[in-house]
Amino acid sequence: MYPMFRRCLLAFLITLLSACGGGTGDYAVGGGGGSGGGATAAVQGVWIGSYSINGTSGSTPVIAVIAEGGYAFFYDEFGNVYVLPKLTGSTTLKGTLSAYAAFGGTFPDGHTAESFSLSGTASDTSITGTFSGNGETGSFALTSLATQSTGVSGLADLAGNAGGFYFGSGTAAVALTIQASGVFAGTDANGCNLVGTFAKVQANPLLVAVTVKSSGSSGACAGSMTGLGFVTDSDLGNLFGGAAGNYLYVGVSNSNAAFAAELRLP
Repeated sequence: MYPMFRRCLLAFLITLLSACGGGTGDYAVGGGGGSGGGATAAVQGVWIGSYSINGTSGSTPVIAVIAEGGYAFFYDEFGNVYVLPKLTGSTTLKGTLSAYAAFGGTFPDGHTAESFSLSGTASDTSITGTFSGNGETGSFALTSLATQSTGVSGLADLAGNAGGFYFGSGTAAVALTIQASGVFAGTDANGCNLVGTFAKVQANPLLVAVTVKSSGSSGACAGSMTGLGFVTDSDLGNLFGGAAGNYLYVGVSNSNAAFAAELRLP
């Protein structure tokens, strides 16, 4: 799956790369303001890029989703989730990068969660940063991306039965029944019951704020989590063999755990 993930992201980048910024849709974007003479960066939207760790070869592709002034994260091909500090419109990025290994996995040092000190810069079309901690240093670079979807601009367009998989080892299945209001319920292959809501952040591309409670006897059931999701017409993870359709990508976290998933919409 992972080499295909890389090829799909590259094809997606070549096809859809845009210099028009993250987009703001119908969401009221905060004014922000960096230290450089009042300069601001419109960062809300979907981003594509990679990160690298000093002392290791190559880089790892990622997809990032940002709600200006709210939740922001990127995830990699292995299901690891990296939660960024809030991006408020400032051109300066500073704070804590929280990293969570996919369920059942660990980072190379054996930990399942780590925190890094982060600094960087942001513009309408580019976000770059360096991070350090736990004896490691690294960097990442993101480029704004114009995603595509067909007829999906509101919560009612998500309604129905959506099924898919978590990113990570074993690609555990997850199934949700979504109501037109954004309320959803479902289960996953880890034995967890999922209940929560999607709330519209912007229309084009559709971004949604996510709240979910994962409950059950399994250690994978991580409790209450929050995050973001977006919709596009590309099977980025190739979890569905590149089949045509609209796909919902979700990343959520709490202080202990996180997960990223791809679901095919009805």
